[in-house]
Order: sequence, then C-alpha cells, then structure tokens
Amino acid sequence: QDLPIFLRENPGSHIVETKWNSFSRIDVVEGITGDCTPGSKDPVFNQPQCADEGLIAKIFIDGGAGTNVISWDGSLNSRQGLTSWIQYIPFTLEQDPKVLIIGSGGGRDVVAALVSGSRDVTSVEINPIIFETVQSYGKKAGNVYSHQYVDANVDEGRSFVSKSDEKYDIIYIPFVDTWASVSSGGLGVSENFLYTVEAFQEYYDHLSENGKIVSVRWLIDAPRFVSTYAELLERNGVSQSRLSEHLVVVSSESVTKDPSVTMVVFSKTPFAQSEINYFHESFSSNGYKPIVIPDRVALEPYKSFLNGEISQEEFHNKFSQKAHPVTDDSPFFLSFEKPIPKILEVLFYISIAIAAGFLVGPYLFIRRTQSVQLNRGLVCLYFAALGIGFILVELSLLQKLILLLGNPTMTFAILLFTILISSGIGSLVSSKIVSKNTKNLSLMIGCIIAIGALYIVVVPSIVYSVISEEFVTKTIISVGLLFPIGFAMGMPLPTIMRFLKSYEPGLVPWMWAVNGAFSVLGAILSVVIGILFGASYAMALGLGVYSVAMAVSLAWKKKPIEVLASR
Repeated sequence: QDLPIFLRENPGSHIVETKWNSFSRIDVVEGITGDCTPGSKDPVFNQPQCADEGLIAKIFIDGGAGTNVISWDGSLNSRQGLTSWIQYIPFTLEQDPKVLIIGSGGGRDVVAALVSGSRDVTSVEINPIIFETVQSYGKKAGNVYSHQYVDANVDEGRSFVSKSDEKYDIIYIPFVDTWASVSSGGLGVSENFLYTVEAFQEYYDHLSENGKIVSVRWLIDAPRFVSTYAELLERNGVSQSRLSEHLVVVSSESVTKDPSVTMVVFSKTPFAQSEINYFHESFSSNGYKPIVIPDRVALEPYKSFLNGEISQEEFHNKFSQKAHPVTDDSPFFLSFEKPIPKILEVLFYISIAIAAGFLVGPYLFIRRTQSVQLNRGLVCLYFAALGIGFILVELSLLQKLILLLGNPTMTFAILLFTILISSGIGSLVSSKIVSKNTKNLSLMIGCIIAIGALYIVVVPSIVYSVISEEFVTKTIISVGLLFPIGFAMGMPLPTIMRFLKSYEPGLVPWMWAVNGAFSVLGAILSVVIGILFGASYAMALGLGVYSVAMAVSLAWKKKPIEVLASR
C-alpha cells in the first residue's frame, strides 16, 4: 500500500480526513514537506513533489493510488512550470486546444491544461467524494473545478464520452484505474473498461480532425498501447504500416525499466512535421527518453513492428509481459503476467484439489440405503455441473454489466441481489413446475441454455445502445436481463435436493458440499477464462456445463421426483 510508505517517507505529513463511498475509501494527506533539493523527484511521477512546489494535499484511493491537489491562484499565467512536465507537453502543441480529461482526480491535469493555453477544458471524475474534496480547498486550489474555462463533470468516463456530441483536440487519459474486486476476490486482477479497443474507438470518434489521444501510464503499458492503436487503425481502414506516422512514445527516466512515467500520443491524422519537431525539441531539452517519434526515433522492437517486419503476435512475444490489446469482453488491462497471474494459477490448482476432495472423499464413508440404489457418480456429476455452470453464467453476465453501470461496487450489489432474489423465487416455485418427473427439469435446464446463448449474442449490443442512459434506466434494464435467467437457474438444484431427501437423505450434505466446492472452482475458472479468452467464452463454457446437467437429468427421466410421504 502506498499510503503508509508515503507517510513514513514524509514525516511531516498526516491524514486530515477519511471518507468512504461505494467507489472507495479516500484519505486526504496534508503537511507534505518532501525533498525540495535540486534533482529530487517524486517517486511516482518523477517530478518535484514537496510543499515548495505547491503540493497542498494528496488524496489516496483505497490506500493505494494517489492524486495531487496543488496550490493555484487561478491565474492562467502562473504554474508555468507544469508545461514542461512530460505528461503535459501535448497541451502546448497548438493554441487553445479543446481538452477532455478522463479521471481528473485532484485537478492538477486541469490546471496544466489551462496554463498551457486551453480555454475549453472538460473534466470527468467518477468519484464524487474526490470531486467534493478538491472543491473544499476553494481558493487554495484556484477553485479549479469552478473555473470559467472548465466544465467539470462527475461521471464514468465511457458513459460520458458515449453521450457526448463534442469533438476534442485532446482526449487526455492519465493513470486511471477502476479497481474492482473480481469474482473470486482479492486476486490482484481488475477490469478496466477505459483501456479497451472499444473504448479507444469511442475516443477516436470524438476527436477533431487533427485530434490526439494522450495516455499516461508506466513503461510496462507502452507495448499494450501500441498494439491497441494498431488494432484501432485497422478497424478504421488504415494499415498497420502507417501506425508510425500516428504515434509518439516517450519515457521520463528509462526506456528499459520501471518505474518510469511513459506517455503515448496517438494522432488521428499523421503528425505534421512541425509537431514532430516540437516533440523532439521538447523531449531533448527536458532530458526525456523518446521511444518512438515519427521519422526521428524508433527503438526495437517497436521499429520492426512499425515497419511491418514483424507481426503483432511476434511483437507481443518480444516482451516478458503481455502486450496484446484488450477488449470489452476481456478488459484485464492490468493483467501482465503470462499466461495468467501466478496467484490466480495457485488458487486455481488449490480449488481443483479441494473440489476433488469433496467429490471423492465422502464416497468412501457414506453408506448406501437399502431401499434405493442411486448412481452416485451421476448425482455427483449433476451437482458439480450446477455449481460450475451457475457461477460461470452469473459472473460472465456481471462482468458485461459492469461496463453498463460503471460502478463495480454498485453493479455487484444490485445485480447479485437480483440474481439471488430471482433464483430464490425460481427455487420456491420449482416444486410446482417440476413436480412429477424430470422431463420438466430437463426442459428448464434447456431454457437456461437457450437464454444464455441468446444473451451471448444480444447483451453486448444492448449495453452499447443504452450506456449513455441515466443510471436508474440502466439499472432497470440490467435487472430485466438478469431476472429471467436467474429465475430459471434457481430451479435445478432444489428439485433434485427434494429427490435426494426422499430417496437417500444421507447424500444431501455431501451434495451441498460438492455444489459449493465446484462453485468456488467455477468462480476462479471464470476469471481464468475471462483473462485468456473473454467473458463470452466463460459463459459459453457455463452453458456447456449446464448441458451436462441436462444430460444427467434425461438419464433420470423415468424416476419420480416426489415420492409418497408414507414411503
């Protein structure tokens, strides 16, 4: 966690306020003295970070990533030192650019855009308590979000862009991380829909004729951005071989290792010679390390890729970390380990071992009843299939709907509630629908498969068509999508539980354990499949597993589900 390290390294700093909401916890730190000696650097942004440089507060999000609130008098002639920072050089490319900043945080990026010459800055910050905290500093921070040249918005970035009709000269995306606990919890993996190919297509469509997309992250992210822009150009009818004309990549400290702030600038049209010269001179005078500048610099393996000497796949293989672009179906931009994060791999193997233990272990100790001889293998297979299938379908749908609702915490709260309620109602009425034999049960599982297959096709289109609607509208649509399949998925489990309770009650606790263990396995499997292939594949696998359960139910078609109470 960055917060305790920062407090330890800045003895005068202290937390003045802590706030919570559904997005995150934030801690506001003041009293930052830092090291103001010449040559000292912010360990994160490699820029001076101390009171003398006007840092009045730092807002830490969930004890990790921080965003700075800087002192500013509101004058467009002050804070000119910002214009030479690596991430702000694009603001000075032209006079009075129209700027959109996604993830404006503490407002420093907004100040930089203003003092660099922009008189039309639109800021978007998803977290209202960060926005309110910056506002609370008032004149100390130059009333940055109330400035006459600033249109400040509290909204999710993709949603804001999708409903905007504006065209921007610069769309600026600094370190923006929408951290979300993934399905199996604490795996160090997060979805981020701001960095997918589909997201960059949205940004591309909202650029002016000579507009630029500016992304600021770490050196490790640069290959993935380059791959994303190659894919973006292909989708817009421009050959990959032309990418070098549209791309500038520069690092603050190093071209080989992190931490080094890295800026990737993509131009909708090929960079003009004057822009190329300006970048080259600015980087040279400030000691920044260019990686790609059209007609000037192209380090390997970028050079070979941009020249078309190697394919995109070969380019990816040149790096120890993942370098392929991510999509809305698999938005794990921050997952760099090949093929999956080690912690996820370990948890996957552990969950397999636990599930196998619950599946096989009790088999040796549970005695059969004398009245009925059930095929325990089929019973175990059925409950294991329900456990994996349910969770794969559920979590795949939730991932797709996070993009629609924007707030991961609210998404899980609302949609998990919907799944639980709808499946609970399905369980309640299952005894009425599936009452005499398993024919109706097989039909119900078939309905789950049919609805799920339909959702794989139509849900993405629905999400893109309504993403710009109000949150309440999107919530109603999401609930409407989840309720039918949740209702259907609530029926198969209690139906066969009643069957077991009547025929062989000793199996009931065991089957609960099998179902639960395979649900845990399925939760981790959904993340693995999501990272490697995508949520649609995870859902398709879940439907395939439901097909196994349906096959088992068909094998029981001559068995009565309910027996006489006197038996």
